[in-house]
Amino acid sequence: MSKKNEKHNHGLIAIEKIIDRSIPYLVIALALVIVGDFTLDLNKYEPWITYFDWFILIVFLVDLSFKWTHTKKVVKFVKLYWIDLLAVFPFYLLFRFINIFGELVQFTEQGQKILHETALLTEGVAIKEGEVIAKEGKVVSRTGRIIRTIQRGIRAVALRWDLAHSHMYKRSKELKKL
Repeated sequence: MSKKNEKHNHGLIAIEKIIDRSIPYLVIALALVIVGDFTLDLNKYEPWITYFDWFILIVFLVDLSFKWTHTKKVVKFVKLYWIDLLAVFPFYLLFRFINIFGELVQFTEQGQKILHETALLTEGVAIKEGEVIAKEGKVVSRTGRIIRTIQRGIRAVALRWDLAHSHMYKRSKELKKL
């Protein structure tokens, strides 16, 4: 093995150790975000919470890539790290796509209805319809919030699972050496 490869491997091992050590802190931070999402109005911090979610997702993906380099067998990898794979799968994006499609269909139906009845509507009726649309928007917002919370919960469980698994793996290696 050349010196360049040794330095490269040493750097990867250092990154892997940093990620392994950061997982407990990420579990705590993610739990605080989940609790805060239920108890506080975090809408004003929304871009930062989204950035934090993406950061955790990236840490998961890097951690999974390190685990893959150690395992290198698909069946064994899926059996050992199924919960990590579940945490990385972007359920939120799937539900968001379905939600946007539903909103688009609803918008076109309401737009068509408004166009057909414009001549018949008075100003008071239009205001009432606006209130109904605003209420429906709040329901959609709550649904997205629930989906994000579920996804964060899965990530928190996966982080905890990963922490326990890594400690058990290290302990089993130590016992094998004895």
